Amino acid sequence: MGGWAATAMYPCSAGQMREHGVHGSISRMIRIGEILDGETSVGRKFQQLAEFLGATRIARARVSHVEGLSRPSDLGLPALPSSVTLVDERSGQIIRLEIQNEILLALVDGAIAAAVPDIVSLLNSEHGTVVNIDDVRVGDVIDVLKIKAAAQWYSEAGLDLAEPKAFGIPIEHPRRQHA
Repeated sequence: MGGWAATAMYPCSAGQMREHGVHGSISRMIRIGEILDGETSVGRKFQQLAEFLGATRIARARVSHVEGLSRPSDLGLPALPSSVTLVDERSGQIIRLEIQNEILLALVDGAIAAAVPDIVSLLNSEHGTVVNIDDVRVGDVIDVLKIKAAAQWYSEAGLDLAEPKAFGIPIEHPRRQHA
């Protein structure tokens, strides 16, 4: 949420929040911060994130190409579409991240590994700290993690709002494809 946490973006009643809010999200973010800020190994941080969030590692890979990283646009969009290509040096797999303000799609050798509303996060593989999209540089080795979003985002209504198609990527979320 960054600075947006200080802003009342969408005022709503307590009843609306009770019905539509993601309960426990602030406590969850605090716990994630405690894990990532902990004085422990990267492996232990990942293990704690996996236990707490069900996070899975898509890849540990080296950034090989950065295309038009997400900067605010003059078009009124949150960000211009961007891509990052990584190579897993052990397996040779190619990972491609499609970005528009946030990571919308993660592909491994062309297959969908994660797609919005899934949350894709980047961690520094040496320190286990969050890597901001705008700080990704060719040569960086990063862990690409997948975390499930709140359950309501995977409903039909949620997917209508937040699957790749909603962002102009002509792909349905895998959950819709198997429904």
